[in-house]
Amino acid sequence: MTRAGSRYDAPGALPGQTAAPARGGPAAFPPDARLQAYVRAFPGCGADVASFHWRADAGSWFRVKLEADAAGRVRFAAEPVALPHRLTARELDVLTLLAIGLSNTDIGTVLFASPRTVSTHVEHILAKLGQASRTAAAAMAVERGYLRLPLPGRGPVLGSLTICQLETLARGGQDGEVEPDLETGQQPGAGTAWRPRAAGAPRMAGAPRMAEPPRTSERPRAAERRRTAERPLRIGSALPLSGPAGGDGQQMVKGSALAIAEINARGGIGGRLIEQVVVDADIFSPDGVERAFRRLFDSDVDALTSGYVFPENVAARLAAEYGAPYVHAMTSQSQAEIVRDNGAVFRNVFQVCPTEVNYGPGFIRFLDHECARGWQPPSRRIAFVDTDLPSGQMVNARTVSAAEQSGWEISSARTVSAIGADWSALIAELERLEPAAVMIAQFLAGELAAFQGIAAARLPGTVIYAIYAPSVPEFLEAAGQHAEGIVWATLTGTYSDSIGRRFRADYSEAYGEPPGWSHAGIAFDEIHLLARALMAVQHPRDFAAVSRELRRLRYRGVNGSYFLDNAEQSGLGFPDTTPDPSLGLAHLVLQVQNGSHRIISPAPYAESSFRRPAYRPACRPTRPRALSQ
Repeated sequence: MTRAGSRYDAPGALPGQTAAPARGGPAAFPPDARLQAYVRAFPGCGADVASFHWRADAGSWFRVKLEADAAGRVRFAAEPVALPHRLTARELDVLTLLAIGLSNTDIGTVLFASPRTVSTHVEHILAKLGQASRTAAAAMAVERGYLRLPLPGRGPVLGSLTICQLETLARGGQDGEVEPDLETGQQPGAGTAWRPRAAGAPRMAGAPRMAEPPRTSERPRAAERRRTAERPLRIGSALPLSGPAGGDGQQMVKGSALAIAEINARGGIGGRLIEQVVVDADIFSPDGVERAFRRLFDSDVDALTSGYVFPENVAARLAAEYGAPYVHAMTSQSQAEIVRDNGAVFRNVFQVCPTEVNYGPGFIRFLDHECARGWQPPSRRIAFVDTDLPSGQMVNARTVSAAEQSGWEISSARTVSAIGADWSALIAELERLEPAAVMIAQFLAGELAAFQGIAAARLPGTVIYAIYAPSVPEFLEAAGQHAEGIVWATLTGTYSDSIGRRFRADYSEAYGEPPGWSHAGIAFDEIHLLARALMAVQHPRDFAAVSRELRRLRYRGVNGSYFLDNAEQSGLGFPDTTPDPSLGLAHLVLQVQNGSHRIISPAPYAESSFRRPAYRPACRPTRPRALSQ
C-alpha cells in the first residue's frame, strides 16, 4: 500500500520489542554491502517508507527504516533490537513468508521443513503475537514491520509487499542467491517462487507497496498487456490520513484493508490478488484533491475509492476523465444531481451513500416519534447550526415543510466556520432562545467535541442532535463525559446485527481496537462492491463493463444494502427514499448512553430507547414563526 505520511514508531515503542543491549553507548550499524543493495533499490519501489528486520554478520538484529524524502533521496536508520514478542529467528522467517501469502506447504518447501513443523511454528507465532488467525498475524506483521530481509529462499519474487519489491530490485530483477536458512545453514531449494496463493496476505495500513516503473513509449504493447494481466489488481484510494479528518481517514484505511485481506484470503479475483494504493488527500483543497487523484492515476489503478472530499466537482471530474469505476462516500445531493443530469459523462461515478437532504426531515421525524412516545419538550422551538462546508443542506424545503406540518418552530438557523467556530458566542445565543432541540451539522469530530463540551454545561435541558461526527472514535475520546446523552444520526452506519457484529469483531482482532460507526464499514463495503463487479467481467480493465456491473449489483454489506441502479447512481436511504430496507441504508439515530453508542431508531435496527432529558414540562404546540437568517 503506497501512502504518504506513514507512521514510524520511535525506537523501543513497538509492542513487545526492546532495544538490544549495547556496550559503550548506542550501537552503530555495522557496514554491510548486502544491505546497501536494498538501500539503492528503495527509490525504485515508489513507496514512501519501509521497515524490516536485518540480521548482521555478527548475529545481532537491527530494525531498519528506509524513507524517501520529497527529492527522492533515501533516509536510512537502523537500531539494535531483540526480535519482537520473543520470536525466534525461524519464527520470524515463517511470519515473513506467511505475510507474503505462502501456505504452510510452500513455507516448508522454502525452509526445508514439513508442513506439520511449519504449522507448529504458526501456532507459536499466533500465541506470541496474541492473534487468533493467520490473517490477523499477517496484518500485524505488515503494519508493524515484523518482517525480515533478505527473504529466505530464491526464485522470482512475485509478492506485492514492499519487501518483495525490494528483493526483486536488489537482485537486479534476476533470480539470484540469497541468504541460507538461519537455523540449518542450507541453501533453500532452487526455483521456489514467492507467488501468493489464494490465501494471500492482507496489505494493511502502514504497508507501502511498489509503484509501477514509469511507462515509456518504447515498451512493447504486448509486454504491457502481459504486465497488466500478471500484476495484482490495484484499487486506488484518496483518503485524509492527516489533518482534521485524519482520524476518520484511518478508519477508511483499515476498513478497506480488512476487506482486501478477506478477498485475498479467498483467492482474490480470478486468481489475482487485490492491492490497495493509498494516498493522503487534502480533502479541503481543490489542488490537494487533484494531486491525490493524479498520484493514483500514475500508479495505473484499476478502480478508485474515496471517503468524502469537499471539492466534490474536482474528484468527480478527474475520475470521469480517467474512466475507472469510482465509488465514493460523499452524501452530496449536488453530486447526485450532476450525475443524474450528465449520465454519459459520469457513468463511472457512484455515490454509495444517500444524500444529506434527508438529515433535516429525519431530525423532525425523530422529534415527532419521541413526542408520540411520551416525551414532553419544554417548547416547540428548535434550532439548526450548519457549517460553511458543502453537503450541509440541512434546512432545506423538505425540512421546513416537515417542521411546519408538525408544529415545530425553527427559531434559529446559523452557519458557522467549519474549523475554529466561536462556540461560546453561539451557545450564548441558544441559551436566550431556549430551544427544545438543536441540530448541529458539524462533520469534524474534534470540532463537535468542542461544541459539546460547552453545550453540556450551558444547555442541560436541550436535546443536542448531531450529524455523523460522533461516529469517529475520536469524538468520545475528546468529549469525554460531556458526550453522555448526545443524540446523533448517520445516513450510513454499521448495524448491530450479526453481520455488523462480525465485522466489528474481525476489525478489533486485526487492529486491537473497535471500528467507528460509519466510515470503517463504508470503506469495507466499497471494496466488496468493487470486487463483485470486477469478478463479474471478463477483463477488469474494461472500465465500462465494470461500471455496468456496479449498477446491476444488489449487495448487503455491514452498513446496509446497496442498490445503485438509479439515475443518480447513489445509495438509497431507508426509510427516506425507499420503504424497503433490503434496498437501502438505514438512516440510523444513536445516542451515547453510559459512554457507548446505542442505536435508538429505526426499527428493526434499534437496540435501545431514547433517554430523555430530566425535565418533564408539558408538550404544547405553538404557532411557527418565520425562519431567522
